[in-house]
Amino acid sequence: MSPEREKKSASASCDRCRSRKVKCHPLSDEELETARARGVGDRCRGCFVADKECTHHYVHKKPGRPLGSSRRRTPVPAPTNSAGVPLSLDLGAGPVSGSIFGSARTALYPFPMDVPLEVDLSDRASGGGELFSVPGPSCLMHTPALASSINRPTSVANAPELATPRHSTHTTPVPLDGAHADADLDGRSLDAVLPWADATHFLHLFLRDQHCLVPVVHAPTFGLDLLKRRDRKDEAFRGLLCSMISFTICQCPISVMTDAYERARLVDILYRCIRAADAIRHRQRLLPSLELLASTLLDGITAQAVGRPVTDMLVAEVTRLAHSLNLNESQKLEAGPIETQIRRRLYWIMYCKDKTEALSGRPVMLHDFEGVAPHPLLVDDEYITPAGHLPQPEVRPSVMVGFVVILRIFQVISGCVARHRAFANRPRGEPSDPSSLEEEFDEPAAIRWIEGAQARLRAILSALPPALCMDLHISCAAERADPCNSSLYRIQQANISITALCAEFALLDFRACLRPDEDTRAEREEQARKAYATLSGLPLEYLASNGESMRGKVLRIILALLHTAAEPVNFSQNMWDWWNIYSRVQFLQVVPDEGMMLVDGQVGV
Repeated sequence: MSPEREKKSASASCDRCRSRKVKCHPLSDEELETARARGVGDRCRGCFVADKECTHHYVHKKPGRPLGSSRRRTPVPAPTNSAGVPLSLDLGAGPVSGSIFGSARTALYPFPMDVPLEVDLSDRASGGGELFSVPGPSCLMHTPALASSINRPTSVANAPELATPRHSTHTTPVPLDGAHADADLDGRSLDAVLPWADATHFLHLFLRDQHCLVPVVHAPTFGLDLLKRRDRKDEAFRGLLCSMISFTICQCPISVMTDAYERARLVDILYRCIRAADAIRHRQRLLPSLELLASTLLDGITAQAVGRPVTDMLVAEVTRLAHSLNLNESQKLEAGPIETQIRRRLYWIMYCKDKTEALSGRPVMLHDFEGVAPHPLLVDDEYITPAGHLPQPEVRPSVMVGFVVILRIFQVISGCVARHRAFANRPRGEPSDPSSLEEEFDEPAAIRWIEGAQARLRAILSALPPALCMDLHISCAAERADPCNSSLYRIQQANISITALCAEFALLDFRACLRPDEDTRAEREEQARKAYATLSGLPLEYLASNGESMRGKVLRIILALLHTAAEPVNFSQNMWDWWNIYSRVQFLQVVPDEGMMLVDGQVGV
């Protein structure tokens, strides 16, 4: 080794080794000859093995204050895009939304990433201090529309619409070729995955349409995190954003996205975010956090929607993270009010997903006898602060009411599945064993439990508020009286109706297992007709907003009706009605077909 190379290696590390905090070893003479023969130049051993460029751009900071520094802030010039055209800072064209940790309500605007934000919100980053204060003058200076709206309550559903982002965004459109995706989809920069304006567009759709179904974030603080671009310094949060974007594309009806994007572009963004989220999850897998759990949970639903072969692995990973974080504990001592609610919500989202899969015969991952978390508060996000929570206004029911109703129905399903499987897999007595099967399992007690579960299910549905009532006449009257959040109530109403029908069918399956000679076809047909009457009275977009959950549950109803039909080859009209719902909902979803995945090279990801 030459003295010059020895001196260089001893004095400075390359940028890659410095970021990884490892020693930068130079190449040996033999390795150097190999590197020069390959035309890669002089590199360190780590960069040579990883086939990365070896750079030395790091400059040691000098001690003391920089020369010419001043405490006085310098005015920020009007933001412009790459073409020099001034950008509008009117919040009327941007969304108001909300993250997992943080403070009170704030506004969100997709600032260009190259424009410095003159907003000092460090005193509110952890949620302490001024709990009910509004953004300071420095924020209002750049967001004039915010000054007129800070004193009125803002919910996620009433957030201003985001300006439709076409491909003329302020950042360079991302190429669609696979080579570029392989080069920069390691998740180290969200701006390399998709433009920031596109990211905020899909995040706004998530908060508007999907947050009522999977409330994995605290909406006001999520908006604060986006405003401060937390994704640039927090990798787990960046992975959560990628997962939320891909989840939104799979779940939302395509009609709300095709005005701004073509279907091929949506599929490209979908797989770019999937690959970036995968890369981040692999790097963060040994650092359990709520952000990582939420990201993995959404990735599992997305993987199932697009038919990825890693769905089972993601389900197991979600279970591991949940046990690592002890989500089934009633209270974590050091957790604040916001984190406590997020922990409860994540647990119950996992719980509902687990029981949905159990209806299809998959193993149960979360068992009730190990303890379950308390139900989340029936309070919207804007009324939850780091110091506690405010009461929900009586004139407007919280969207969390529908979420809690769903999980209460799934608790009935969980008890039914556990007892059904315990009976089906009961230990068989040996011929010499004097005990009989009748003595090993109390059939009358099981029948009484089924009747009690059906009564509890009817009590849950009868206690629904008017906005979520299964009677469309009552719910429509409530919508006219209070149009706020009406679309969210309709989305939840569809989910409640199909989930309650799945619970009824699960109880009938258990009863049929106990009494094989009993005919339950008429009862199934009647329950299916009632649920179909409710779902057919709702706009199709609200059904499609439930995404993979709606498709899977409707398909289960179809298979159950087909299984109990006297002549399976002759479909009844009831069965055709449900099949039409399934096909129409799937038609409104972004489900990449095999040909498109082959063109994009995404098969098997």
